[in-house]
This record gives sequence, C-alpha cells and structure tokens, in this order.
Amino acid sequence: MTLTTAQASSIESWLRGTALEPENPITAFNLGAAYAIAQQLFAALASLLLATGLCPTYAEAWSLLGEIYWKQGNFSEALDALGKAVSLTPGYHAARERLNALCKQKGLTSPTLAAWPSPAVKLERSTGDWQLHPSHDETELRALISARGYDDRCIIKLAVILFAGGRSIEAECMARFVLSCDPENANALLALSSIAHHQGRAEDALKLAFAATDSMPEHPLASVQALSFSLAVCAWQHFDKLKTRALKALSVMPGAAQPAEALFFVDDPAILVACGQALANTILAAAPRSQIPIPHAPVPRNAQRRLTIGYISADFHFHPIGRLIAELISHHTRGEFIIRAYSVWASADNPVRDVVRAACDSFDEL
Repeated sequence: MTLTTAQASSIESWLRGTALEPENPITAFNLGAAYAIAQQLFAALASLLLATGLCPTYAEAWSLLGEIYWKQGNFSEALDALGKAVSLTPGYHAARERLNALCKQKGLTSPTLAAWPSPAVKLERSTGDWQLHPSHDETELRALISARGYDDRCIIKLAVILFAGGRSIEAECMARFVLSCDPENANALLALSSIAHHQGRAEDALKLAFAATDSMPEHPLASVQALSFSLAVCAWQHFDKLKTRALKALSVMPGAAQPAEALFFVDDPAILVACGQALANTILAAAPRSQIPIPHAPVPRNAQRRLTIGYISADFHFHPIGRLIAELISHHTRGEFIIRAYSVWASADNPVRDVVRAACDSFDEL
C-alpha cells in the first residue's frame, strides 16, 4: 500500500520521537497510531505492545491494540486488550463500544466491568537461532508472527532484516519490545548491540554484548560479538576469556563471525576457511531471490574483449573497507575492464556508495 505524503511524514516524525525517547510510552503509542492510520498493522502492533509494556495502565494504547488485533482476526487477543482498556477507564466509551461490537460479532455475551486479566504473553526463548542474514524474508516473517503471535525468534529475525535494510529505528523498537517481555533475551540484546555499534555508540554496544553473554554464555554470536566489540574499543581486560569462548563458538557455528572479523583473533586456517564457506553459503542461499544471474563456470577469455572484474562486499558505505575499495575501483582503466559491484548489505545512499557506483559499469543489490 502506497503511503500518502501526510502518512509518511507522520510515521517519520514519530520514529524520530521514539529514537530520542525509546522508553516514552506516549511516543510509542503515537507511532502505533500513525502506522494504524497507514494500515501498516504489524508495525502498529509492535509499537502498541511496546507502549503497553512501558505503561501497563495506558488505556488508549490497550484500546487501539485491541482494534489492531481485531483487524488481524486475533479475536481472543482483541477481547483481552479491549477489556483491559475498559477496566482501566470505565468511562472510556470508544473502547466500550468496540468491545461490545466485537462481542456482538462473535455471538458473545457483552462483558461486565469485572476485572479483566492482563493479556498473557507467551514467551518462547530461543537458544541461539539467530543469524545475521536470516533465511526468511520480511513478508514471510510478518506472516509467521501474525499466525503465531509473540515469538521472539521471528521478531528478532525481522528486526535484523530491517536493520540490514537501513531501517534501524524500526529494528530497535522491535528489539526493545522483546526486551520489555523478556529482559534477559540474549538475541534482543545482541540486536540492540549491533544497532548501537552501527550508530557509533561503542560503549553501549559493548555493554549490551556483555549482557547477552551473561544471559546466555553458550550463545555463539554473543561470544563473538562481545570479543569483536571489545577489540574495537581496545578493552583487553577479558580478551583471553572471550577469545576462548569465541573459538569454541566458531567450532559450533562458523557463521558466527565474518571472515574479515575472524582474522583479528583466529590463526587457524581451517577455522578461517569454515567462516568463509559459511558466508558463501549464506549469500548463495539468498541468490535465488535475486534477478542477477550468477555464472557457475568460467567463461573462456577472448583477448579482444575487456576483462570483467566483479567486487562483492557488505561494506560499500562509511567503513574502512568501503573507503579503500572505492579508491581502488576508481583507478581501473575503464577501457580495458568491465567493472561490476555487488552489494550484500542494503544501506541508504552515501558518498562512499556513490563513488563506487560511479566507478562501475553496474552496481547491483544481492
């Protein structure tokens, strides 16, 4: 559904508000209302659950949450949320009317104002089923969450996809919602740690990574991320302990570290090869979703034709590799080479990306 200019502007304004005050239930509610007006029901649901988690007595948030559940066909949750709104504020006529209308539609007796229990949140804590590049896409995950209700694994995977697509504010809201239900959820802590690191908040990123390792010491990604972020800020106090954990983690899940990341603390060639293979498998698994053909056999060289060189990277943005590769690509003799670039990490346009794009014959997103 295409947003109107007013809808897009409203959502953007409240996204900025939640970024500035992530624990303010009013901004979370207004963001949910903006999404609801734009008929983005799942995003509205996430924001309203955050609002009610931050302020359990927020009747307006419960009422709108009930309306969203109703539209999604989750009638039991809708009854609970609307009942909560009415019990919190008996004079809230709009919520009472919605509740009565829902009961009439479902053939139920209209409820009294007896105490309604708070909606139960079903926690399904995962044990490390979280990947940097999840196998599901955004549409699939939204459908899964709509069908299952609360499932921290699906919500965090969706947050990672949004983060990879440059939608870090939405990703952060989802991760914080999971934490509001389960304050020790390692996957949510890791997602927030990655977002903080990307935003340049190195100390916050490190604290969140350590919190994840404290919550789930055996989590492979937590061990690797805590070590990587420690190295980034030269925090050597726990290096030996973290390195031992990280090496053990890579033996279980080679994909827990990118190959370039593993170079900082791994000197075993077999582990480095395994990390590279894991990354390649992840990229190839996503390749069928791309419209870009990937040759599986070398093409015989024709001396009369220009040589084609391809660069594949997740760092065509403000990153040391991105800055260096942009300069390197621009020095190719364009008359002798065909230069193609493939980005495996979506990000907003930026000067580094613009330089790479201008220096190539083609620039494609994988």
